[in-house]
Amino acid sequence: MLVDLSGRVLADVQYEVHDSVKPEDAAALMAKAVRKVIRDGRIPPKRMLGVGLACPGPIDQDLGLVLYPPRLAGWEQVPLETLLHENTGYPVTIDNDATAAAIGERWSGLAMNTGNFAYIYMGTGIGGGLFLSNQVYRGPFRNAAELGHITVEPDGPQCYCGNLGCLEAVACPAAMVAEAHARLAKGGEGALAEAYQRDPALVDHAALCAAAAAGDPLARGVVDRVARQLADVAVSVANILDIELIVLGGPALGPVGEVYRAAVEVALASRPIARRIHQTRVSLSPAARDAGAIGAASLVFHRSFAPQLTELLSQ
Repeated sequence: MLVDLSGRVLADVQYEVHDSVKPEDAAALMAKAVRKVIRDGRIPPKRMLGVGLACPGPIDQDLGLVLYPPRLAGWEQVPLETLLHENTGYPVTIDNDATAAAIGERWSGLAMNTGNFAYIYMGTGIGGGLFLSNQVYRGPFRNAAELGHITVEPDGPQCYCGNLGCLEAVACPAAMVAEAHARLAKGGEGALAEAYQRDPALVDHAALCAAAAAGDPLARGVVDRVARQLADVAVSVANILDIELIVLGGPALGPVGEVYRAAVEVALASRPIARRIHQTRVSLSPAARDAGAIGAASLVFHRSFAPQLTELLSQ
């Protein structure tokens, strides 16, 4: 996405890639996308401030390395910042995808006037971003806000992180589809069951969420279970951080984002210990589907015009 200083999207392009794509090929394709949106947006290349890139964590932001993303095999210790810079010629800023989404929300979204908020990012996995005291918070080792790895089922399945019953392990799209398939294998009625009987591959995450939004009881049962677990995490975040706002975003929200938002709102109104002092609000990001891309663009502005105090001190 090509974005101006106000957060307005001037041009966008999306390319499909297989999850086995090599980092060098991915960087070349990203550079192709950069050149296309500059042309489509009719912006002189010299006016470009730089390129922002949202990546799955963990990352080493100082060195521009993607370290060992669990869902991208073969991407260990990849110098992605350097690869993209070499392919585009522009300065490149990379960050965790969920943190990038939070920065985008702070720059031009719901949190423009909110100094303390959490962003729960729902994509292939589940991540988080934090703003505390008007500063993005990454932690001393820059891997804070892994909200997807809060335990919600103590006896649940093992997560790739080594923990049991993480939110991501039980509530990511793949886990939701697996639960739906297991239940549909025992039989059922309705459009979702008919699709499963024709070809189980037809019941993917998009179909599951669409069915839930249309009132399919089995699909809605899966979505409601995820909503309850998401609410559990939101309450824990509110109790620990005493924040003003929780934003839900990411492409996995789909048409059931309001179901998740409503469940979190009810929980935040009745369960945090400070609820009688103040209400922690919850909102859906207006750019939920494109939150990562808009956040990536905002990384450039954030680094140029809102540097971290720790970065200034180090200089």
